[in-house]
Amino acid sequence: MAVGGEKSFGSMQAVIMRHVATNVREEVIAGSGHWLMEERPTYTVALIRKFLDGPPPVAHPVASSAVGDVNEERLTPAEYKLAQWAIRVRETQA
Repeated sequence: MAVGGEKSFGSMQAVIMRHVATNVREEVIAGSGHWLMEERPTYTVALIRKFLDGPPPVAHPVASSAVGDVNEERLTPAEYKLAQWAIRVRETQA
């Protein structure tokens, strides 16, 4: 879930997250800026609880409007760290 304040990041938060995630639900908190929990605490907590209590995300293929391979491979953070580690190991052995 990507949450942005109407007077701050707004829907841009979801645009950014879609570069690294395949199933992003977008929420914009009306009347809020950068400090969501200070400006709209009750609404923000309810929004997060609804998301956490909801059904698990549905798997779907990566859809991209950007130029590039629509079937691009996405890595989990652990896979990315492992890939970076393997690259460093190969570089030190060369």
